[in-house]
Amino acid sequence: MSADVRAFYLALGIELPDRPGANLSIRCFADPGAHRHDDKAPSASVNLDHGAYRCHGCGAQGGPYDAALAAGRTPGDAMELLRRHGLVEEDRRNGQAKAEARPQGKAPYSEVELERWHAALRDNEPALARLRELRGWSPTAVCELGLGLDGRRVVFPVRDGAGTLAGMVRYSPDPATRNGAPKSKADPGTRRDLFPAPETVEGEELWLVEGEPDAVAARTLGLAGVAVPGTNGWRAEWAERIAGRRVHLALDCDAPGRQAAERIAADLAPHAEVRVLDLNPAREDGYDLGDLLREAAEHGADGLLDLRRVLERMAASAPGRAAEDTEPTTSDLLSALAPFIRRYVVMSEAQADVVALWILHTHVIEAADATPYVAITSAEPRSGKSRLLEVLEQLVRAPLATSNISDAALFRSIAQEAPTLLFDEIDAIFGPKARDREDLRGMVNAGHRRGAEVRRCGGPNRDKLEVFPVFCAKAFAGIGDLPLTVADRCIPVRLERRAPAEKVERGRAKALKAAAEPLRERAARWAAASVDALEHAEPELPGALDDRAQDGAEPLLAIADLAGGEWPARARAAVVELHGARQAEESSLGVRLLADIRAAFDATGDKAFSTAGLLELLVAEEESPWVDWRGKPLTPKALAGLLRPYRLRSRSVRLPDGSTPKGFQREQFEDAFNRYLPRNPASSRHTATTRMGSGSEPDSLPPQGSVVADGSEAANPHGKRDVAGVAGESAVAA
Repeated sequence: MSADVRAFYLALGIELPDRPGANLSIRCFADPGAHRHDDKAPSASVNLDHGAYRCHGCGAQGGPYDAALAAGRTPGDAMELLRRHGLVEEDRRNGQAKAEARPQGKAPYSEVELERWHAALRDNEPALARLRELRGWSPTAVCELGLGLDGRRVVFPVRDGAGTLAGMVRYSPDPATRNGAPKSKADPGTRRDLFPAPETVEGEELWLVEGEPDAVAARTLGLAGVAVPGTNGWRAEWAERIAGRRVHLALDCDAPGRQAAERIAADLAPHAEVRVLDLNPAREDGYDLGDLLREAAEHGADGLLDLRRVLERMAASAPGRAAEDTEPTTSDLLSALAPFIRRYVVMSEAQADVVALWILHTHVIEAADATPYVAITSAEPRSGKSRLLEVLEQLVRAPLATSNISDAALFRSIAQEAPTLLFDEIDAIFGPKARDREDLRGMVNAGHRRGAEVRRCGGPNRDKLEVFPVFCAKAFAGIGDLPLTVADRCIPVRLERRAPAEKVERGRAKALKAAAEPLRERAARWAAASVDALEHAEPELPGALDDRAQDGAEPLLAIADLAGGEWPARARAAVVELHGARQAEESSLGVRLLADIRAAFDATGDKAFSTAGLLELLVAEEESPWVDWRGKPLTPKALAGLLRPYRLRSRSVRLPDGSTPKGFQREQFEDAFNRYLPRNPASSRHTATTRMGSGSEPDSLPPQGSVVADGSEAANPHGKRDVAGVAGESAVAA
């Protein structure tokens, strides 16, 4: 027995002295800080008969289990070490053996204990490698799902739909260690639920599998797996938690699994589109997704990729079980579209909401008098612009995707088909190097209102007048910014390059088309039933938007109002946020100057400035465009030229010191402030950027910040929004 005790303590990093006797003196490891001089004179002892320890200095004592905890091991690790070294901890006060670390029946475990188990697996590379060897699970999938390790058993945290920890399920991944016991067992008091909770799984698609381990297998393959707790564990009320999803049922290959799949499919059919997959019709032995994964993992990454492709083809070819008489609701469609888009493109919630509304708008555009363009831009390449257009192409009505089309072909395509135009690389048309595309620019400027036409001379001798209607839904993607005349007609969707920690699906063409097809079909059915109601809709428009932005937002907000629930407020918040970002970042130089002058008045509280005093404030900010205005600081003459279009001229002003120099009074600017600046500015900072095709502006400008600003920088486009009072006068919090 003494050899086992020595090995046990050595596993804890504590080497016992090699000397005879039942009690060996060592330095205290339980609380060294409680000892003076770091316990240089050993004050603790370990009993070699049963492994108990006691410190005569600080009073710490206990059996080998307590020793393991004092040495920093988790409860699960402690019990595993006891079993490994053949030790049974005895409580010498009552003579009872501690069979488990926790009394029976006490569940669920706390979040603190769960985190210890999770850390024991997350930081344990040998254990993660062993799970990959035994089950084919990837470490990423294991950690994303929050699994833990308690000894030799994997711990699955069970949470309800609200995210509350409801208990644990323990799984033995190695058949050699089960000794006839069930491979999975829930802790006492645990109420089994779907794993993970479907509310936490993004995307329109779900793979329902049997048993928590198969959810890890699905996640390893990059599939959105959710596990049903056994063939008899499904509850019919769970169907509402999966409403609006596209569900693939892939349960075990045996009679109970196939029967359960049919029951679950029947429960889900009124709420979601369901496809039932039989992973291997020839098997009756419980063969499951985990077995498939383990076999595929033997062939490395290529094997996993091949398996995923096989499963996606099976899902695409399986017959759907959606209820034929159930018409899709506006709310369900929007709730499915927004996360579907974010599966493939990194974007904010507000951006995804607006794009989802715009997709439905393309299906009912005949009900609208105006259509908002969508401007998908970024500062750099590889930011997801083309990928977003690829996703839109699979979802919108009558897509026409192009990056290079002649004006004549485009005019005729719009006149004959009224497509949804998806134009990539728009910077080639509106950029500084664009040439000879004035006809296309004119079409874009005119085509946002119903009834808009362009007239051109045609015929063999170009003596025949041709009239082309140009009203249709349009989305543009390109690097940089659009000219103000076009940007005014757009809802801006500014994308950024994906960060290493941000994960999206690759969006292979065939798989994307298969995944999007049911959504587009549902949108088409929805449109047929909804167009009449939308034609007469008059939604309330946010006062924070200018007139043209309100025109573009109106058809989208009509759809949101039809959806009801949270969507009316959610949609208004989104459009205000996106337009607020454009107003803050894309103002002309004149508007930028007005904003900086207003910021100067607000910050100082003065009612008047001399021209020299105002210029001093304008050039005080090092990154201001006024610091280097055409090679030198902004001059009084240049300031007068910039303000002249707003009918603002200097006059004699009286300053507090009694002097009367030439300058400006705040009251002179109030009309211009009201007309050209946001009524509820998102921030007092403004960022001007080079604008494509803006002939009157310099070719390049330095980064710009506010001259006098108490606000913060513009919000990260992938951050959350905070918009108050969007039904009326709205304020955007950056």
